Amino acid sequence: MTVRRGPGRLAGLLGLCLLVATGPACTDRTGGTDLSRIRLMTLDGESLVLGDRQDAPLLVVFFAINNPLALTELDHLQALAEQLGPGAVELVAIALSGERPELVRTIVHGRRYLFPVAMDPEGTAATAFGGITVTPTVFLLSGNGRIEARQDGTTDLRSLSARIQKL
Repeated sequence: MTVRRGPGRLAGLLGLCLLVATGPACTDRTGGTDLSRIRLMTLDGESLVLGDRQDAPLLVVFFAINNPLALTELDHLQALAEQLGPGAVELVAIALSGERPELVRTIVHGRRYLFPVAMDPEGTAATAFGGITVTPTVFLLSGNGRIEARQDGTTDLRSLSARIQKL
């Protein structure tokens, strides 16, 4: 995943992002939505494009800030990414529609997440991922954007780590 910085913008991996839909729905070989075409835009004007990743697996985590279990899951997934080492897996978190951006920003900064956090104000990303009814919901995507796993609720980190290492 690349971060494109706009002119005069501060760089940083940790930023509050806004989801921007990318044109008409595209389909992959399985006939589903091409999730690699989803764009995330930071409030600082930085664009995160899921399709521009460097073949590393990607964890996409949908969360709600009023769910302590979801926030703890984000902590655990950040620790897993650090344990696996640089370049082994990327992580992006997406707050569900209805979340207040200023509150999400406060919580994210307080927990010192090192990964991008996005807002999904219209539910576009949640829809693209097949609908989200439980938080946390974790998706593991291969380097080419294919969904390899979905977990509603807490994740078995050992199993997830093994799956990431196989990709």
